[in-house]
Amino acid sequence: MERICILEEFRKYGLGKEIIRGLEQIAQEKGLTKVKLEAQIHAEGFYEKLGYKSEGEEFMDCNIPHILMKKYW
Repeated sequence: MERICILEEFRKYGLGKEIIRGLEQIAQEKGLTKVKLEAQIHAEGFYEKLGYKSEGEEFMDCNIPHILMKKYW
């Protein structure tokens, strides 16, 4: 999953969580057993709350620090 974002003024409504859950549901319906994303470091906690685990080293993408995160089911 890549380039998912919610405008700051809309982040308090849980839209990001709903988008992620919807994408996970699609992945499961397609028979996938894991998903991955490259999270901006400041959003790492958000994804951890949704069950994602960080893997590997921090890296830069577009001059923004990121971390690879995966979720298995």
